[in-house]
Amino acid sequence: MTLKRDVLLGLAIALVSVGCLGRPVQPTPVPPRQPTPTPPTIGQTASGLPTIEITALDAGYQAPEEMPAGWVQATLVNRSSAQRNVQFFRINPGISLDELAGALTSGEYPVPRLVQFGGGLGTVPPGGRQQTVMELTEGLYVMASLIHDWYLVPRVPPGVYKQFRVVPAPPVPASALPQRDDGELAMLDYAYTLPNMTSGEHTYKLVNKGADPHEILIRQINPDKTLADVTAYVIDPGGLPPPYDEFGSGGALVFAAGTTAWMTLDLTPGNYVGICFVVEPKSQKTHTQLGMVIQFEVANRGRD
Repeated sequence: MTLKRDVLLGLAIALVSVGCLGRPVQPTPVPPRQPTPTPPTIGQTASGLPTIEITALDAGYQAPEEMPAGWVQATLVNRSSAQRNVQFFRINPGISLDELAGALTSGEYPVPRLVQFGGGLGTVPPGGRQQTVMELTEGLYVMASLIHDWYLVPRVPPGVYKQFRVVPAPPVPASALPQRDDGELAMLDYAYTLPNMTSGEHTYKLVNKGADPHEILIRQINPDKTLADVTAYVIDPGGLPPPYDEFGSGGALVFAAGTTAWMTLDLTPGNYVGICFVVEPKSQKTHTQLGMVIQFEVANRGRD
């Protein structure tokens, strides 16, 4: 990919984020590209589920150029010095990067004419991991890391985006999917329902039962703060540090309505909050402002 095309892709991702999240995105300069020493490969679990590893670096991703359509086990490994996540955007058929950037520059809301939400892996701190079993549809995609600053302005860290293609692949048998989980986490319009959550590594079935796209960003609330502090902050952050751990504890970025995934979390005991920053287009309010925020406790016990 040429430098000019890198600039175009960076512009398109930044502007897509404006429309998706309803806030201006900070400029995304394009750093020098570093060669990938070893091309990432597609693996497979013992049950036959394709595995994809996405490594987040300070100025980019290491990830396959092509991924199989259908069910995959995607893992984000954060080897950067800051928090990272992965949002997948599927570019609609017939839409070029030039058209995408041009339309977005004119202020057009990009969803759903230009791109579709393809799911994503939630924010984790340096050294953290997020693993999710999800379904990918054939097409041309971009992945990007969307990080909120203290004004809750989403920004794409310089260079932390990548174009890739999802290609036809043999169907994955149902027996390859998770055969058990630790409860269902449902995303509604505009609320969550959660199972009882305990410390340690557990896998939860994630279902978007709403008519809108939704996400759940999981943050541990600071010891001296409450849900009221979190709610006040997301309405008016004021450039102050958040009342929760901004480095994140995993979760899921935006999944389209009607989708299902399995999300593995490894949480320590404490009080947490689940947040959805997607914007409802008509009201221009975030889903959090419409009530999509929930406090929950992670108990200090493992799997029964």
